[in-house]
This record gives sequence, C-alpha cells and structure tokens, in this order.
Amino acid sequence: DPGGLAEESLASERALRHEPPRVRKAAAREMAKFFKPKPQMAERRSQRTVVFDAVLRDGYGNAFASQDESDQAMAAYRAASRLLPGSHVPLLYVAMEYGRTNNNTMAAQCLRQARQGCASDPLIFNEIGVVKYNEERYEQAIVSFRNAIKLCDRSDKTTREVVLVNLGHALRKLGRFERAVACYEEARALIHVQKPSTLASLAFTYHLQGKLDLAIDIYHKALALKP
Repeated sequence: DPGGLAEESLASERALRHEPPRVRKAAAREMAKFFKPKPQMAERRSQRTVVFDAVLRDGYGNAFASQDESDQAMAAYRAASRLLPGSHVPLLYVAMEYGRTNNNTMAAQCLRQARQGCASDPLIFNEIGVVKYNEERYEQAIVSFRNAIKLCDRSDKTTREVVLVNLGHALRKLGRFERAVACYEEARALIHVQKPSTLASLAFTYHLQGKLDLAIDIYHKALALKP
C-alpha cells in the first residue's frame, strides 16, 4: 500500500529530525545511498517507487541541512514535494530550513501551506510556535506549542518531548518560571537519555529564580553530558 508506506516512512523521517546531528547525518547518508535519480525512467515507476523516492529525497535534504548546505537541502525537499503532490511533509521541511536560516516570513508561508494539507500534524504547530518565538511573540508561540501538545499521540514521546522543551523556553521568556520548570521536567521524564540542552535550560530557569545551589547542581549535570 503506497499510502501506508508513505505514512510509515515519513513518520520515521519526522522522528529523525529530533535525533542528535550525528544520528541524522548517518541515517540520511544511508538513505541517500539508495537515491539514484533517473528521470528518463519516470514513466515506468510504480506509485510505490515514487513514494519511496520522495521519502529518500527528504532524507537526502536532511543530510545537506545537517551540514548547513541550505541550497541543496531546499532542492531535495522541493523535488520530494513534486513527487508527492499534496503531501505536507516536504513543505514542513522547507519551512524548517527557512527557520534555520532565520527567514521567518518564508517559513510562516510554507507552514500555512503545510497546515492546509494536514491540520493534525503536531510538528506543524511546533514549527509555527518556533517562528512566533523567533519573532519574540511569545504568547502566540505558547498557544501554538500547546496546540501541538494536544495533537501529539501519547505514544509519540519524541515529538512531545521537543514541544514541551520549546514551550518551556517561551514560558521562561515571559517570566513564568514555575511553569517553565514543569515543562522541562515533564520533557526529561519522557526520555531515557538526558539532553544537556534541556538540563542547561532547566538550570538557567532556576538561576533566574535565584535558586543558585539547585542551578549549579544541574549545570554540572549538563556539563558532565557535554563538556
């Protein structure tokens, strides 16, 4: 079933977006080994092959994005969008890349288009929140992050953890330190391997609250994970 293949493969791609850079690079390189564009054979491709090619192009784009090769990443994502017209995932990746290069206007435009294609993907609302956060519109960012959490499947701990951390950042910016701490702690409870970035954010929030002993202790834990 090509549709089932697309859902399964694209779900794997979304999960990879949240892995450490070295993991994303390795996975994307492995997928890229299978990517051999043959436009002259396009008319003989099955629907299943077209779907798989589109997913591989997304992976190929992620490999470039992880190495700051923005133009090549964009080309791969757009190629995937042409192969899977109507799919919101390549548009989501294009928006992520625009956001990574601080082009919030284009990121927001792509996210609107992606949302029209799929209004139930929590990553769309997470990225909308990121754009609002980068524009220092923190209240709007909080609304988007909370919408993303509502859409998260309880079993999708990877996405939920990322959104909770982002929500914590937005709450911290508004001085809502207790709520920010609650978000960071909930995010930490979702994963087995602690992230130094989350620990550092938690420590910084305690630091802002004047809880210096607690902040120092957690700073040390973050440094132990990433000296």
